[in-house]
Amino acid sequence: MALLPVNGLRIRPALNRQVVMDAIEAADLARVLRPRLAVPMHYAFSSGPLGDRLMTKGDRAGAERFRAAAADLAPETKVQILPTGQALLV
Repeated sequence: MALLPVNGLRIRPALNRQVVMDAIEAADLARVLRPRLAVPMHYAFSSGPLGDRLMTKGDRAGAERFRAAAADLAPETKVQILPTGQALLV
């Protein structure tokens, strides 16, 4: 199993420096790792209303983008998207 951050978080004051992999990068990592199950995470991150506008930029649709990219790049990996706070039993 792989837990993969997928929101491509960028720091605006640092010239939009990317500090978290995005959905495509995460799907490519799943291709390399070949887990049976991949769970995207970090896609619901928020630094608050002001922080989201001034400090950070992320892709809140990253989980669905990851599912689509993983279907192409790592088709043998099952993708499980969990709502925030939901437990996963393996």
